[in-house]
Amino acid sequence: MMTYLRACQADVDIIDTAFSPLAWGTSQPPVESIVAALRGTPYDPGFDMKLLVEIADYFRELREKYYDPLRLISPLAERVDPSILVHQIPGGMFSNLIAQLKEQNALHRLREVLEEVPKVREELGYPPLVTPTSQLVGIQAVFNVLSGERYKIVPKEVKDYVKGFYGKPPAPIKEEIRKKIIGDEQPITCRPADLLEPALNKIPEEAKRYIKSEEDMLTYALFPAPALEFFKKRLRKHEEKAVPPEERTELEQAAAVSAAIALYVTSLGQVKAVIPKRGRSGLSPWVLAGRRSLMERRSS
Repeated sequence: MMTYLRACQADVDIIDTAFSPLAWGTSQPPVESIVAALRGTPYDPGFDMKLLVEIADYFRELREKYYDPLRLISPLAERVDPSILVHQIPGGMFSNLIAQLKEQNALHRLREVLEEVPKVREELGYPPLVTPTSQLVGIQAVFNVLSGERYKIVPKEVKDYVKGFYGKPPAPIKEEIRKKIIGDEQPITCRPADLLEPALNKIPEEAKRYIKSEEDMLTYALFPAPALEFFKKRLRKHEEKAVPPEERTELEQAAAVSAAIALYVTSLGQVKAVIPKRGRSGLSPWVLAGRRSLMERRSS
């Protein structure tokens, strides 16, 4: 919060806050506290505190309804952690570190990783702790701790950073670390994008049949595999919509009828939620109920 005050004094345009039920930890400071602190100053946003409290009460109810402490990755995510003054890890990066350590059953080594992060950052020329370079620093710190030997395992992205493919670092990379990561290979000195070959004219024929716009071309050029999967799914949905109702199978009709019935019942407020579960036949109760309803209508 003191950083936010200093930012206001430095004529910052916008500060990010969160309502108090969702604030602190790896989130932002609470908006109510910031507004109260700035009241009567040249930075007073003029917000209605009563309205802010009303909105906070709304989110507090939602939190109490959906909050599950068993799913919390780490208690550090919910309280003020003064160690950030040393490791300077932002909230999103901190959450990712915790998730990575939890996957490796090494959450108990979090403190070691937090101590390693400033060392890695200094050795790599103080890359900004924002995406993507923050993730490079974080994952390298994790590897350094878990492998038992610093820079024994180096991801390709960290190697590319040291080679200069992410641009020139703010400070020189330590020479011994550079040699340990890329050996005798010399970093590039040109603009990284100048080394990229044109990609739009190299889209394979397999993908061209799914591309409908210039935006699709750019999407494929940036993310080939996910884009192709998305295009195929989009085409399937389009083809399903194009099928006339009379050509649908009895099962599809039954599913549509049962879904409509469930939606209608829910709208009456008679049930709060309908959770479909597969029966012995392998079909959802919605489908089975729809089939029975359809058979009764036909028999009548």
